[in-house]
Amino acid sequence: MARGFGNYAATGRNYHFTSELRYPFTFQAGEVLDFLGDDDLFVFINGRLAVDLGGAHTPVNGSITLDAANAGLLGLLTGNTYRLDVFQAERHTTGSRYKLTLRGFVQARSYCSFPSSNTYVRDFKASCVTGERPVWQLFRWRAAVPTGTSIAFRAATADDNSMLPASPPGAAPVTVPIGIATALNSPFLGPEVFVNEVDGSMKPVPISQHLESKPWLRVFMTFNTVGALSPRLDEWQQFYDCVPSE
Repeated sequence: MARGFGNYAATGRNYHFTSELRYPFTFQAGEVLDFLGDDDLFVFINGRLAVDLGGAHTPVNGSITLDAANAGLLGLLTGNTYRLDVFQAERHTTGSRYKLTLRGFVQARSYCSFPSSNTYVRDFKASCVTGERPVWQLFRWRAAVPTGTSIAFRAATADDNSMLPASPPGAAPVTVPIGIATALNSPFLGPEVFVNEVDGSMKPVPISQHLESKPWLRVFMTFNTVGALSPRLDEWQQFYDCVPSE
């Protein structure tokens, strides 16, 4: 009302608007979609048209049940996840009626399963001009970590990538810890912000504080899970500077 574009002078209200809904669900059979709409109302399930109330008209009630017959028409298999898309348009200037009710729909989360401890490796190579050497700065990450799980980061440097360790030993000096993503600093429910290792006074710790800065850097990322709960790593960044060689 009285917001946005298209307000009518006679009423100060908005008409001729549209709405869109996208809803993932796990098909179990028997789900029911009830609707009341004027004007256009189109429902797609699994990318196939399931409801067509196109045109300008007075409010119309309807319902569709995802029974065996409709499941066959829509290509639905029990236990699989599909998407429900609803498109609605208001084309009158004196009234608007729209109601959508979903009954029996299950919106299950999907998870990627990891072994209880699984390590991934990423290599970085610093590119500095002749007469300069790299200084590895902050390694930082954005992650979503459920309580009890974590992502441990370790690093190693070398003059050539063939000299980097193949796996992270348990202690320095071959590799050193450069941070750990936990539920405290990278909560599963957010906010998802960049985090890095800090010292006792909460100052950022560059990798060069742990390791000699050599051209090649290898980062080991170990995902520690609990049951079906797995941490999620969304993004990581590695910074470095080029300084005059001594």
